Amino acid sequence: ADAAVLHQNVPNPFNPSTKISFVVNKSDLVQLNVYNIRGEKVRTLVQDNLPAMEYELSWDGTDDAGKGVASGSYFARLRIGKEVMQVRQMQLVK
Repeated sequence: ADAAVLHQNVPNPFNPSTKISFVVNKSDLVQLNVYNIRGEKVRTLVQDNLPAMEYELSWDGTDDAGKGVASGSYFARLRIGKEVMQVRQMQLVK
């Protein structure tokens, strides 16, 4: 099977939104979350059982409550099953 991949978000730095694409290599619980530099989760983008394929979604710089987050560095973290696959740094510039 191909490896799971979390691509670098585009554009980066971004304002107001950015696209995140990733490849799921096996059907499993997929979690794609955004964290701030303190390691606090600000947004759950995906938490679902997904079939193996490529996905693309966008993050609009808001948290789970729909509030805009501050400028700065954020981290997208892809987790498939019990394994953390990849982390990418994203830069929000206002």
